[in-house]
Amino acid sequence: MIVLAFFLWAPSSGRYAVHPEHGVMALRRDERTQAINDKAARNGFVVTIGAIGGITLYFGSIVLTDVPVTVLSLVLALGILTYFVSDFWLRRA
Repeated sequence: MIVLAFFLWAPSSGRYAVHPEHGVMALRRDERTQAINDKAARNGFVVTIGAIGGITLYFGSIVLTDVPVTVLSLVLALGILTYFVSDFWLRRA
């Protein structure tokens, strides 16, 4: 069911270019979608690394304790959220 939903959603999502002449391999990424994907991944990476750097400074020089796993999980979630928000924002045009 999820696969069917994906194939109904994908052609109209803006993530793929539809090339009917390729038959069953009709969904392809063009240069624009690849550039958007790269920018969104870069934005997520930069936010994640910046947050890890801030956490390292905070827990390493101010609090002087170990970093809780929940904080690292929140940083990972922040990076993923940044990726998807950035991807959505760049595809809106």
